Amino acid sequence: MSPQVFKRQFDQGAWAITLATPLQVRVARKLGIGRIILANQLIEKADISCLLKDMSGDADYEFYCLVDSLEGVKRLRRGCEQHPVGRPINVFLECGYAGGRTGCRNLESALEVAEAVKAASPLLSLAGIEAFEGLLQSAEASHGLATVDALLQFCVKVAEECDQRELFRTDSVILSAGGSAFYDRVSQCFHSANLRRSHKIILRSGCYLTHDAGIYAKSMVRIRDRVAASLNAASPSDALEVVGTVLSRPEATRAIVNFGRRDVGHDSGLPIPRYMCAPGQNRKSMDLKYTVAAINDQHIHLTTPAEATLAVGDRVGFAISHPCTTFDKWKLVYVVDQHDQVIEAITTIF
Repeated sequence: MSPQVFKRQFDQGAWAITLATPLQVRVARKLGIGRIILANQLIEKADISCLLKDMSGDADYEFYCLVDSLEGVKRLRRGCEQHPVGRPINVFLECGYAGGRTGCRNLESALEVAEAVKAASPLLSLAGIEAFEGLLQSAEASHGLATVDALLQFCVKVAEECDQRELFRTDSVILSAGGSAFYDRVSQCFHSANLRRSHKIILRSGCYLTHDAGIYAKSMVRIRDRVAASLNAASPSDALEVVGTVLSRPEATRAIVNFGRRDVGHDSGLPIPRYMCAPGQNRKSMDLKYTVAAINDQHIHLTTPAEATLAVGDRVGFAISHPCTTFDKWKLVYVVDQHDQVIEAITTIF
């Protein structure tokens, strides 16, 4: 949710911007984004009305959202009937898995929803098949990639059936999935789809932008292990850090730093101390003896070696795990060069 980051992605060849909520879509529209994927269901009457208003005001605006139920299709259809704009809303049929989030759970229900979209033509247009496999990271260790592959193969099966039944209403079918941990599997599986119409694969792996030192660093290692023979590019490096100042050294092995859970995501692991810096001095790396013992609303409890020279007023740089819940806490994010000189300021609009 940053104008500068949107621009960077389009400059590098991004096909669209993926957003999570109708409010984010409205912000992106005000910023002039012309092709948007809402990776979510569009259900509320007011949200559908706002979308149709935007579509009627810009004939070149491309919008895509998800459907996974007859009720969802019915709501979109009703909105289009009440506010006709002369062209259809593009929808992706969402596929899901048992115990997961949204998405049709079986072929029968998926095809029933797809048929309902066709019946709503020309108000709605089935543009592709979609899934979000990213939540299956926790299952990878215990079940390997079987659950991920099963979901992706289900998407392909649904796409092939919809193609055979001529349910798609766009010239090119889109197959899309969204996680940053399995994009290699998405690409490989979706390329196997046997469709009569041309199709394109859209990856929505957003965490490459703010690569972390936790869950996505581990995911990248696993991806490289899976595709080592074909992936020659360097791995992403940590792109997001939070820097705090030591407020207190109340004990020989404890330092209190001036940020907390209001400032940094900790849902996928506590911040990782990486370096300290006394005023006017260069960085000094921190080894594994420095750990975060606890996090409060405004304070980090840092455990230190007894001989540590860390002092009140020193700065400490922390790597983070799960960039999403850190990035969206800040209205302003600084871009720095290798010398820690600020070269750009990125604004966010959440």
